[in-house]
Amino acid sequence: MFSAPLLPRIIEKCLASDRIVIDTVISKYCNHSPLHRQSVILERDIGLEISRATLDGWVLKVGELLIPMVAAMRRELNQWNLPSGG
Repeated sequence: MFSAPLLPRIIEKCLASDRIVIDTVISKYCNHSPLHRQSVILERDIGLEISRATLDGWVLKVGELLIPMVAAMRRELNQWNLPSGG
């Protein structure tokens, strides 16, 4: 018996779903919710006990994965001849 290969995950071997990792980053940067508060909310609302250090690691990993996209955006912006702001 063979099974289909697993789809790539944001964080390999992470027990939490990609959705929780994404929600953590969105809550941190869009909703201004500190990671310690998110840790308490996850435990209270869904019984998921995750340390703040683990959440920090997730945020750092997502940031690392976004570096190529930021570089591409920077290259594209540099191609535009925008006047300086002064």
